[in-house]
Amino acid sequence: MIKPEVLESDEIKRIIGGKAADYVKDGMVVGLGSGTTVRFTIHSLGQKVAEGLQIIGVPTSHQTEVLAHHYKIPVVPIEDVKQIDLTIDGADLVDANGNGIKGKHGAFLKEKMVARLSKKNIWVITENKLAGYLGKVPLPIEILKDSFLVLNDLSN
Repeated sequence: MIKPEVLESDEIKRIIGGKAADYVKDGMVVGLGSGTTVRFTIHSLGQKVAEGLQIIGVPTSHQTEVLAHHYKIPVVPIEDVKQIDLTIDGADLVDANGNGIKGKHGAFLKEKMVARLSKKNIWVITENKLAGYLGKVPLPIEILKDSFLVLNDLSN
């Protein structure tokens, strides 16, 4: 574990993001998650792509897609893949058993869909995201725009 008091937050995230990128191998379909630490992973993957690594990214958000394009990482929409080799994503909180809470920043549904298609998932988090239990942060929910009227009727 990298100690936060030794390094600045962005430096820790850069190291963690780079280590996660090392799991990506040539020819993989890679789920590209959301969050500040994942940005550093995408940066590292962009460097590897520039050096010849051939991958296809499946972004979980518009912001991630834009960043992947910036680093010349080829991307496809989730509906174009049946399986993803590896997804690298952030989390809001992770407990000692590896259970986590995600979605505080709004890409929850797509992140969950990408994770379900993945053979393997890696969460890139800093030490402040570890907890003995998951009740320390609010549980995010996502309501699809098209379902608002149905859900609103249920509340009456």
